[in-house]
Amino acid sequence: MNEKFERCLTLETMTNETKTFFTINFIDTCINEYKEAEQVKLATQQQQELEQQQKQQQVTEQHQKQQQETEQHQKHQQVTEKHQKEQQVLEQHLRQPETTQESLDLVDVDTLSPELQQEVRDVKILEAICEEDVEAAIEIFLINSKVGLFPKGEATQALVQLLVANNDTQSLSLLFRGSPEDSQHRDLFYKEITNMQFRDILNLWEEKDKQLDAWINIIELYRTILADRFEGRISGVGSEGLVGKCRQISKLFVESNIGSENSFEDAIRSGGLRLASEYRDVFVLLSFWEALFFSNKFESQQKAEKIMDDFPQLVGLVDIDSAIARASRFNKEDIFRRLLELNLRHEKTTTTYHKSRSFEALLANQTKYSKVEAGEQTIKTAKTMNIRITADYLLDFMALKKSSDLTASTSFLESLKNIFRRPK
Repeated sequence: MNEKFERCLTLETMTNETKTFFTINFIDTCINEYKEAEQVKLATQQQQELEQQQKQQQVTEQHQKQQQETEQHQKHQQVTEKHQKEQQVLEQHLRQPETTQESLDLVDVDTLSPELQQEVRDVKILEAICEEDVEAAIEIFLINSKVGLFPKGEATQALVQLLVANNDTQSLSLLFRGSPEDSQHRDLFYKEITNMQFRDILNLWEEKDKQLDAWINIIELYRTILADRFEGRISGVGSEGLVGKCRQISKLFVESNIGSENSFEDAIRSGGLRLASEYRDVFVLLSFWEALFFSNKFESQQKAEKIMDDFPQLVGLVDIDSAIARASRFNKEDIFRRLLELNLRHEKTTTTYHKSRSFEALLANQTKYSKVEAGEQTIKTAKTMNIRITADYLLDFMALKKSSDLTASTSFLESLKNIFRRPK
């Protein structure tokens, strides 16, 4: 008990009121001290709980980080092991035996002429193929390719056909990496690997819910081929046909997708812009514009105009003859007018040939449908703008006009005859 409070209770001279006051004051002080102690205890407890939570969170985050690092390390290790395994296989195949009788049978320069070596090599490869011994056929090929000796076309084609039939891209990749960079066989193996990828992409496109994946894959394959050509991993001649096939497939995808329920125009635009920015290849972007331009939906036609407004340099890169040929199948004058307006609106980025062909196509359509007045206006406009229309189109139109004038004159004479003709 507090000494001051004891004195208050034992002192005889202190009045009861004073004693009561000190008693109440003491009780209030005890209560306040208890509350403060409880608050300090609660704050300490909360601080300890917070520190415990922070420690637990740090442990959890550290555990997750370690787990992620472990997973990444495992993935990296798997990729590394796979690469090392492939490299070991390649090195094993490329390591030319020096003492075995088999190596002497394969390449024996001292005892065999080059022609006989060629025959022996081809026969051994064909024998392995007949027995479907892929490993032996690849080994023969790689051992000889190391010294610049390759089988003839028949044996090579047979080997490739066997690998393609087995869908064995790994072996084809092994042959590709094992062939010298200046070898024609290298382009052949690359072509077959890519053709197998093309088939997978086309099969994927047949699944409606995976068409976006197929589009992404064809764009990535397109970029890979262009990169390999730029880096010299394949020749320009070897890549030409593959690039053409990429363009053919991508154009097919674009034409099929525009206006469909599962249209992904943003992905098409993105893929086209990526190819244009990385490799200056605008084919996909122009295919996208063409599909929108020839759409029967006004909204799509507006999007086509926006593409050219955003990238006016594309106007002069349009295959104008191909565009005119496609427009001719629709037989709509509006399409020819929009094509002409496009070239006139972007006069700085188009070409004289584009403008001339646009006028000629419009005049040809007007001639076909006997629109004499419209044709005269087209010729007048072209002359005013100093744009040349070749003689063939002018002659066809003049023949139409002459025929039209003759028909009008004949009709006028018949009308006069009818006026003075006596009634029967």
